[in-house]
Amino acid sequence: MRWRGGWDGDGAVLREGAWMKRKAQVVVGLAAAFAAGLAVGRALPGSQRRGSEQGPTIVDLGRERLGAAQVRAALAAQRAAIRTAGGDAPRRIVEELARTRLLALRAIEQGYDRDPEISRRYSEQLAAVYLEKEAGALPAPTDADVRTFFDAHRAELAEPERARVAVVSFVAASPDERGAKRAKAAAALREALAHRNEHYAFGELARARSEDPRTAARNGELGELTREELSAAAGSELAAAAFSMASPGVHEAVVESASGYHVLKVLAREPGHEPAFDAVREALRERLASERRAARRKAAMEEAWSRAEVRIDDGAVRQLVAELQPGRR
Repeated sequence: MRWRGGWDGDGAVLREGAWMKRKAQVVVGLAAAFAAGLAVGRALPGSQRRGSEQGPTIVDLGRERLGAAQVRAALAAQRAAIRTAGGDAPRRIVEELARTRLLALRAIEQGYDRDPEISRRYSEQLAAVYLEKEAGALPAPTDADVRTFFDAHRAELAEPERARVAVVSFVAASPDERGAKRAKAAAALREALAHRNEHYAFGELARARSEDPRTAARNGELGELTREELSAAAGSELAAAAFSMASPGVHEAVVESASGYHVLKVLAREPGHEPAFDAVREALRERLASERRAARRKAAMEEAWSRAEVRIDDGAVRQLVAELQPGRR
């Protein structure tokens, strides 16, 4: 059930248990963020905002006040909840903000803000915000952009031909076995051809004769696969034979492969096709926009990394890893 500000996707009010569970998740997540933020603020002189910078006081916590800017940000993050739930939803959101802040202050009193894990989480959040801000608001890809992307990725977007295949396999583990296994496969092929119009005959033959337990248990079926998938699963010889057939049915010859001999039946074929541009235009627009944002974030990361001239003491890292091994303290 997706969170929609107190309502589920069908418009029904969330049960009390789901509401409380969501509240608990919000409290835990925000408590960590607030604790880390306050920790950094306390560690770095002048980094905490004064009350005036946050605007008029909205919530008085006694030892600290929450200004209009903080409350506005909390309400903005829950616009959907306010629209759909209405009523006292804004009050509940502000109370949640106040409770979270109180828990963060208690955490600092207990010294939890000095936990390296809290610092790591806070750094991750700040890094994500920085990259998102640096990426900026990019213009949406135009239809011309999307068409160019579509033309450049036609092969990737096309659905390849698939075949649903079943086999009866005779495994030849050594050269000395190949003659006898070829004869067994030929006999099985004659039986398959004799009963080609009987729906269940090939599956029964696979269960009774196949020496590959993996496919025998599934009536010989390998599944519906592309040429490349079939080649990877059963060998290029079987793939070539299956996709050379003009229509479904039993292959007229025994198929030889490195592992032995096979009687092949194509149960169904699904032709490949290329999607029409209009059918995929909006999905491609979203993908192209996402790729552009990712490229912008990557560039921002690389620029920050190169400017910082980062140096890592690999020897010290190895020493720390050694200390983490079982039996070491």
